[in-house]
Amino acid sequence: LSSNYLNGIDSDIDDEGLNALAAGMSNCHRLTRLALQSNGLINAGGSTLFQSERCHLKDLNLSFGNIDDEGAVALATGLPIINVLETLNLDHNSIGDDGAGALADRLIHLRSLKGLYLFNNSIGDLGLQALADGISNCSNLSNLCLSRNTSISVVGLRSLSALLSSDSCSLTGL
Repeated sequence: LSSNYLNGIDSDIDDEGLNALAAGMSNCHRLTRLALQSNGLINAGGSTLFQSERCHLKDLNLSFGNIDDEGAVALATGLPIINVLETLNLDHNSIGDDGAGALADRLIHLRSLKGLYLFNNSIGDLGLQALADGISNCSNLSNLCLSRNTSISVVGLRSLSALLSSDSCSLTGL
């Protein structure tokens, strides 16, 4: 693959297809952008995507992928390997508190992360608290999108206040 961008948007790629794609990507060190939005990604396929130390993804878009908590947990297991990741887009999925917690636990490894997009998921107060704790380690994170996570209440928003008032907070968009 000579291109740095793979566009698999709306290609009916499911977990099995993602596993096959991951096998082919293991030696593809030039790939920096992967767009797989609007596919049938649901569960464990995401964990195989980043098994290669040669993975240099900077932009990963898995929006509209039917990813639930189980899928987010599987995806999170591979995230520490791609420590150059700058943008992670998981908009329009079904990620809840457990999935957000799993992602938050891995954020410490994503020091290059600038944008985390979780628009229109199922994240509630517990997930937001976990994310706020994890984000405190992401000194480069400038954009965090949590809009349309309708289970977030004032209680959850309070968990962001310490982060937002911190000198280390680099968020410019929320």
